[in-house]
Amino acid sequence: MRHTFLFTAWLMWLLSHASRMALAPVLPLIEDDLGISHAQAGQIFVFLSIGYCGALFSVPFWSRLLGYRQALLVSLTTLTIALFLMRWAPGKATISTLAFFIGLASGTVLPSAIPLITAAYGREVWGKSIAIFDSAAPSGQFLAPVLAVVMLAMFPWRYMFWAMAAMSVFVLWMVLRTAPRKEPEPERAGGSIVAVIRNRSLVTLGCLWVLASGAALGAAFLIPVYLVKERGLELSVANQVFAAGRGIAIPCAVTTGFLADRFPCRTLLGWVLALAGVSLMGVALWPGNFGVGVWVIIEGVVVNMFFPVGLILIARLTATGVRGAAIGLVIGAGAGFGIGVTPWILGAVADAWSFQAGLSVLGAVVMLSSLCVLRIERI
Repeated sequence: MRHTFLFTAWLMWLLSHASRMALAPVLPLIEDDLGISHAQAGQIFVFLSIGYCGALFSVPFWSRLLGYRQALLVSLTTLTIALFLMRWAPGKATISTLAFFIGLASGTVLPSAIPLITAAYGREVWGKSIAIFDSAAPSGQFLAPVLAVVMLAMFPWRYMFWAMAAMSVFVLWMVLRTAPRKEPEPERAGGSIVAVIRNRSLVTLGCLWVLASGAALGAAFLIPVYLVKERGLELSVANQVFAAGRGIAIPCAVTTGFLADRFPCRTLLGWVLALAGVSLMGVALWPGNFGVGVWVIIEGVVVNMFFPVGLILIARLTATGVRGAAIGLVIGAGAGFGIGVTPWILGAVADAWSFQAGLSVLGAVVMLSSLCVLRIERI
């Protein structure tokens, strides 16, 4: 039963990332369809991240009433409805509203699933189990552009969200069948939040999560637009290049979890951040399109290695009663500032100067942030 639920949790995390990433591969079409600028397109992801943050920050409070299993059921039902209604969204305001609910629903998955997983598995195998679970993140980022390539060959872009809604119904059925009914006691939210804020390592990790999220998803939301509008690639080619890096990242994310059981997590984080920054600058500054495509693939692989190590660090730095709040606060900060604000800023910079300017500066900041891992406790 435990392994069956781990697979279900993997599917939920995949769906969470795929549903949030689904707008990115069709964003050039949305811009043309609605007649909006890059900055206005980036604002859609602000609403997505507000919903995602709202869920991450609030789960430690309302999960005390529903329990983690019920929280997952409510979130998947909401996600299904929002994805289904996206087919008829008439304009930017409606798309942004539905994006908010997609973020709200998908943000409930992580702080609800991780406590269930760590309760089911011993501490000695957390690295492996969490890494397997988090391999769903690059899998979801891989699925979205691949699904876009397939669906756009046959249907208008809006029908892609019906396919996502069908997947959500299947995952909801899996949760009903496999999620454990006996679950860990939800934490006392107020006390756990104070404990997180007082932990220097968690605060540092939260700041690094902002930058890693900005590089992994904040920039990724606009990379297809950058490749199409500024580099002149065909949309199908841009999505295939984008998907390639996320596809290769799937086994790499699992491998990173095994490495985290053997080497210090903060050392791994430092190298990942440094390489992610360099690769993002390569995406921005490499002169030829072939080389840019290679850097897009490398960046997708490297930056997705940050998150399984980060989740393992959170699990090791916190007690059971604090874990859900720690996940919510650390990842919520990353979602709010990294995923939410980054696309808006990059879009505005692209309207004023170019995508290259914004991506190169972001890459440099991420690279330099690798030194901050020294402030994290060695575990």
